[in-house]
Amino acid sequence: MSNMRKTRRKQNGGGIFFKTPVDYIALTTTTEYDEHMYKPAGMVITNRVETISAVRGLFAKIPGVLGGKSSLIQSAINEVTKNAEEELRREARRKFANVQQVIGVDIKISPISRGGAITGDDHVYIVATASGTALIPVDKPIMMKSKTRSA
Repeated sequence: MSNMRKTRRKQNGGGIFFKTPVDYIALTTTTEYDEHMYKPAGMVITNRVETISAVRGLFAKIPGVLGGKSSLIQSAINEVTKNAEEELRREARRKFANVQQVIGVDIKISPISRGGAITGDDHVYIVATASGTALIPVDKPIMMKSKTRSA
């Protein structure tokens, strides 16, 4: 609960609630859950693409040539993983209004390098694909948020 902040709400007597930007949704890699408390609502998938700039990429190549750990690449991967987790929470909340957990979470990280011999663009893209199964309480109906169509 270290990254949660306390907020007071005036509803229901004004108690103290812990909340994060997406009203806390637990993420876990396990596929087991209490079937008496939760039921699967559906699959949640997100993709996140982030760029490592040419300058950052240049400094990241130095340990590769000399042999060693690249802390720049490592920090970029950690950042994209954290962002993918938050994106998965947002997507779960967007798809299922009463989601409480996402189980079976899997995050795949793939680097895509775009050499700049012709274009002069020397960027490395890191793609994170996160997926999982949203769980809702058994006593609640699956509340999918629908997209409104404009005529």
